[in-house]
Amino acid sequence: MGQGGYLYCNLPGGGTRRRAFVHVLVAEVFIGPRLRGLQVRHLDCDKYNNTVSNLAYGTPSDNAADSIRCGISCKGEAHPRSKLTDVEVSRIRELAAAGWSATTLAIMFRVGHPTISRVARGCSWKHVTTPGVSNFSTSGAGNGAAKLTPSDVIEVARRYDANEDVARIAADFSVSSDNVHYIGKRKGWATVLASPCSRSRIRKLTREDVTAIRGLLVSGGTPLSHIGRKYGVSYQTIARIRDLGSYGQA
Repeated sequence: MGQGGYLYCNLPGGGTRRRAFVHVLVAEVFIGPRLRGLQVRHLDCDKYNNTVSNLAYGTPSDNAADSIRCGISCKGEAHPRSKLTDVEVSRIRELAAAGWSATTLAIMFRVGHPTISRVARGCSWKHVTTPGVSNFSTSGAGNGAAKLTPSDVIEVARRYDANEDVARIAADFSVSSDNVHYIGKRKGWATVLASPCSRSRIRKLTREDVTAIRGLLVSGGTPLSHIGRKYGVSYQTIARIRDLGSYGQA
């Protein structure tokens, strides 16, 4: 028995032995060559049943669907490497909907920040339903738990890029500092911050701004990203000013 519980055999040739799975050999001989990207499926989900009538080619999704149909899929807390239970997933979604930050939840449940984010947004553990949290997978203002409007998000991003105090921004909008950083670093509200009225147009530079920016560039020592945040523009804009590729001569 080889990797994954599949039967295999050793094929001699060229002075060495090559290991081959029995179900793959049977399929290639009796069904035909396997196209790239396809797998050999066991239709009855029995890895020992390698008769040709029980084999078929399919995509990885087809194979996964077979496992679910046969009731042998290791999903959620049944997976041996799972760090969360179904109950904990529901609790995470309840707390996230109540406004708890992903950072706090990650510490509480001893998992990574990305794991909490995916659970709270419904990108993972989709089979777990959470009573009272019907819109957990909806993003942006469509989320029933959202505390900000799109215009609020743009203003938060503008003030963050202008290097204002994060705690003050959080207090003004009644959100956590984590949320402010999340928006400022463009890790959330992507549909809003990617719109024409978002980051690239949050602020238009004046001639005085351009002159001051060029002064900072000449003096050196200040990263482009820091200058961009100070003036509410991207570091690419600062780079274009440095290279005289935009704004002309101030």
